[in-house]
Amino acid sequence: DAEAIRAGKMKPTQIAAEDRDYYLERKYPACGNLVPRDVASRAAKEVCDAGHGIEANDTNEGVYLDFSSEIQSKGKQVAYAKGNLNPSQEEITT
Repeated sequence: DAEAIRAGKMKPTQIAAEDRDYYLERKYPACGNLVPRDVASRAAKEVCDAGHGIEANDTNEGVYLDFSSEIQSKGKQVAYAKGNLNPSQEEITT
């Protein structure tokens, strides 16, 4: 997939969820995508060094960070804490 993205044959959004590598969640399950910036940067560099970078540039070093599931989770938690047990999608993401 990384090669197809770099070649412009595929968009990152076309990768099925089960085929994505959520490497921060895998490496740091307690924090998931919400690890400190220096930890996330180091992990991204390791992914790029392993040849899985997806930026179509001279170095092929880059990753996409997908926070969509974290936004959903935290948005629902905030809504529930405010007593809204059936929040709309707009309430969850704002």
